[in-house]
Amino acid sequence: MTTTKPTSEAAAVETTAAEGQVISRAFAASLVVLAALAAVALGVWWWVTRSTAAEVRKPTNVPMASPGAVRQAPIPQVSFVDVTKESGINFVHFDPDDGEHLFPETMGSGCGFLDYDGDGDWDIVFINHDAWPWASKPPPVRPPGVVLYRNDGNWRFTDVTAEAGLTESFYGLGVGIADYDDDGDPDMFVTGWNGHRLYRNDGGKFVNVTTASGITCRDGGLSTSCGWFDYDRDGDLDLYVCEYAQWSRQINMDMIYHRDGKIRGRVSPIFLKGNLSYLFMNEGNGLFSDVSHKCGIHVRHPVTKVPVGKGLGVIFPDLDEDGWPDIVVANDLVRNFCFVNQRDGTFREVAERMRIDVGPAGEARAGMGIDFADFRNNRTYGIAIGNFSTEMTALFVTKPRSAVEDYWEEMTFADEAVPAGIGAPTRMALTFGVIFFDYDLDGREDLLEANGHVDPYISDVEASTFAQPAILFWNCGAEGDCEFAQVTEKHAGPDLFRPIVGRAAAYADLDGDGDLDVLLTGVAGAPKLLRNDNNLGNHWLRLKLKGKPGNREGLGAVIDLTAGGKQQRRTLFPTRSYLAQCEPVATFGLGKSTRIDEVKIKWPDGAVQTLSELEIDKLHVIEHPEK
Repeated sequence: MTTTKPTSEAAAVETTAAEGQVISRAFAASLVVLAALAAVALGVWWWVTRSTAAEVRKPTNVPMASPGAVRQAPIPQVSFVDVTKESGINFVHFDPDDGEHLFPETMGSGCGFLDYDGDGDWDIVFINHDAWPWASKPPPVRPPGVVLYRNDGNWRFTDVTAEAGLTESFYGLGVGIADYDDDGDPDMFVTGWNGHRLYRNDGGKFVNVTTASGITCRDGGLSTSCGWFDYDRDGDLDLYVCEYAQWSRQINMDMIYHRDGKIRGRVSPIFLKGNLSYLFMNEGNGLFSDVSHKCGIHVRHPVTKVPVGKGLGVIFPDLDEDGWPDIVVANDLVRNFCFVNQRDGTFREVAERMRIDVGPAGEARAGMGIDFADFRNNRTYGIAIGNFSTEMTALFVTKPRSAVEDYWEEMTFADEAVPAGIGAPTRMALTFGVIFFDYDLDGREDLLEANGHVDPYISDVEASTFAQPAILFWNCGAEGDCEFAQVTEKHAGPDLFRPIVGRAAAYADLDGDGDLDVLLTGVAGAPKLLRNDNNLGNHWLRLKLKGKPGNREGLGAVIDLTAGGKQQRRTLFPTRSYLAQCEPVATFGLGKSTRIDEVKIKWPDGAVQTLSELEIDKLHVIEHPEK
């Protein structure tokens, strides 16, 4: 806003001293009034324009523990070796940039693990971009939206995309994998721009059944992470799909950043309106119903009714331990969501009450990837969320279950990223994929982050880079004052930390040796397949569940293991990280323990199964007790 000073002629008007004082006071008063009115008008304008993109609410005073002195624990030597090229994986994420630097080009490539051919080992799927329909220089051959590699054993993979029927080109982003039709082989749901794809696996051949399934979406949508879970506990798998924002080429070009007469940056997502995510109920006959609205997962601004969410990551933990899966969504630049299952087909949004909606200062952060773990092995649950550069990774932590009398009524989270040791090392990283996994098999879950910026020119304006190294934290447990220690090349070798424009992160045991190997994807580049060369001599146990018909992999089961006087818990859901799917197997590191005292499985239908004397260093297939 500009103001106009009185002219010299007006200032020189002849009057008496008294009249001059009156006029001066009146003029000053009028300026105050005008300034106040302008401030009110500006405030109203800001509120209205902001409310179209995000829900306006008072900051939440999130408690945050104070960091103490750090006693460094000895970090184990476990190398991650890049075996991408020698394994036969030559996938390169397609870059559709035609000079306009459109926003979805930053979002990257999803990935996942599945045994598509039923031979007992994990195959790999990558999700790809496509050229824009309006591209001035389209590629001579359009890339397929899904690229599938068959695991041939001994770290050899073969591209079987065409023979598996996955030749369709489209603008893909994320993937969700499960046997939704209960025929014994894994199917795929693929998200992206301007449409989803549901691929039914017919004995190793994939068929697009999107239209026939009844799954529909809005034109122009940007769907991101997705996952399968049995929200209503009727025995079959339902589908949750994150929607990001309302986007079009025109919207993008109206808001794009120019400098020196050239496009030098992409539109900020803060200017994009949010969108409503989906929940599709499995009808059990290959058909799905959109129950999103009546289930209570649609969040709108209370005044403008504009959708609030900008979902990028989703997980399905049972936060209140009532046997029904809940939903936690990482949102970008608006508050996160936490939908608690009401056990009647509906959800209640409680993120603010749980204090996982915003950051410690009450600010909405750029939430992307998300994961969940009992990382202290005492039922102290932690939710990790990757955020933008300068925001640091969030680590929302509850009180221990045993320390709370009425667990649900007293359950709240506090962001303990700084005292836990992951705050400072992640402050300048732009983090997408995050996964908890026990990479050294010592019995404590560690944390891995895939990092990469969204602006290729970021180094022109700040001390950051487009390609960034991954960050790995070793869970020290009681061995250090700081719970997570940052792993370096000295401890894990250089391959994991070579910079890429990182996006998805996922894990699976690809060679059957008990430790978890890692897959990272990037924007406009090759992925990284990293073999875990763990030679520490730690023991392990892996459990693959064989559930009842409808949920054959037992997704949602909670598994407790006791060994050597220590307890561990895993919740079986492969949907985690960002645009990714991990293997649907529970891996427990045992350290030097040589005996399993007890394994207790709480199945998704409520059945409880107790096992003992399971052989260590082995994958066990456990059948539902009622099969």
